[in-house]
Amino acid sequence: MPAVAGFFGAIGSAIGAAVSALGTGGFLASIGGRLLSSVALSALSRALAPKPKQPGVRTTSTMAGGANADGFILGWYATEGQLVCPPMSHGKSGKTPNAYLTYVIEVGAPGQSLDSLILDGEPVTLGAIPHPDGYGLPVQGRFEGCAWVKYYGGTQTTADPMLVAQYASYARPWTAAHVGTGIAYAILTFKFDREVYSGFPKVRFVLNGIALYDPRKDSTAGGAGAQRWSNPATWAASVNPMVMIYNILRGITLPGGHVWGGECEAEDLPYARWAAAMDDCDEAHDGAARYRAGFEVLVEDEPYSVIEELLTTCGGQLAEVGGEWVPAVGAPDLPVMFITDDDVIVTEADEFNPFPSPEATYNGVSATFPRPSSVWEPSEIQPIYFPALEAEDGGRRLMASLQINACPYAKQVRRVAREAVRDSRRWRRHSISLPPEASVLQPLDTISWTSARNGYATKLFEVVEVARDPRGASVAVVLRERDPSDYDFAAETLPTPPSVVPVRPASQ
Repeated sequence: MPAVAGFFGAIGSAIGAAVSALGTGGFLASIGGRLLSSVALSALSRALAPKPKQPGVRTTSTMAGGANADGFILGWYATEGQLVCPPMSHGKSGKTPNAYLTYVIEVGAPGQSLDSLILDGEPVTLGAIPHPDGYGLPVQGRFEGCAWVKYYGGTQTTADPMLVAQYASYARPWTAAHVGTGIAYAILTFKFDREVYSGFPKVRFVLNGIALYDPRKDSTAGGAGAQRWSNPATWAASVNPMVMIYNILRGITLPGGHVWGGECEAEDLPYARWAAAMDDCDEAHDGAARYRAGFEVLVEDEPYSVIEELLTTCGGQLAEVGGEWVPAVGAPDLPVMFITDDDVIVTEADEFNPFPSPEATYNGVSATFPRPSSVWEPSEIQPIYFPALEAEDGGRRLMASLQINACPYAKQVRRVAREAVRDSRRWRRHSISLPPEASVLQPLDTISWTSARNGYATKLFEVVEVARDPRGASVAVVLRERDPSDYDFAAETLPTPPSVVPVRPASQ
């Protein structure tokens, strides 16, 4: 397996833990203390961990200059891009010289497609008939006759003919050599009209992201289909967060041949576990896939920080097990082992933590996310309250505030926030030792425990950490309480947010 320590750095407890082989005394001395502090975190605790990320669109204004980080879109997301050159002007309209303003804006890596456009804070639609002078498709509505857009997806092999025709003799000439090889970019042309524009127009692009490899669609990798890791031309865009994380772990090749992310081999990402996690995300719920994601990645981002953002969208976890990376999504899986009190080795230490600290107790949640209907500005969902939980907590309202940056889907944000609170109330944590048969357990597995001593009847626990004692052959495990019912919610209808399109008075 290639070394990936530089890629991940100090990952911490948010992704589970590796299987280890320690003396029993050394294990219990170390794991018992960690159990009471951080090793068995809930999805809500992981999501509340400090992350220096701004909500909403990462590029909040169209950047200029050559020192800005390049980027790309995963899934479906918005960006304001980066000016390739200063705005240029040409042409004449009536007696107005330099009547046409031209932007050339880079929007990221090749393979992205333009979904829609936001102009001066208003979503706009595009016409179907291109401008005869090569300006591209017309913007309709109040910008009709005053704005056009042309989009290149990064596979272009020649320079744009309109730019060459209009700006070949410009102060900064645009020549046939200005192809923009391997760059997705847009050309916007604006006709001067003081009744339409009050200044330089602001633009925002909504894009479908880069193509990603999905092993479930590769018949040579265990799936079914024509995708091949060695042939990116067979890949397709995806909004599945686990497909995105899989590609980050294997490494995303950027224009110029640089790889952003890890360089894991396929055998480091066991197909069965990853396919199951991807399928969990694709499960139909409330008229859409259960978990979707979208994000604007800047190449200066730490890859694991992006993985953390994506995990937040699906209650996901990631663990390193003997050199392999295994995922889990949302509700606990079916149990792989059933134990009773007779299976617990009573001669070994038994740690039990039934309650969290007061500051880690929550019975309500609010969340911000990039709302497409609000032109991708950060928006807050209607807070979610749990009156029954408030009663359990002595009538106190204890709110968690989430920032879900990689999910532009309002219903999913509400569902994930609700799941996180319910899951965080599963407080029981155990550190026990089991006989050698438990050596098959891995982090993120689920076990069922029937215990007269604790009052459990086939209660489900997630395996958080595993350590094997080579001397006594016992297996010490850390367990975290889970319950599938925390993820069962009926479909809901959300209120329609106010429109961001201004209402202009009728002409007098």
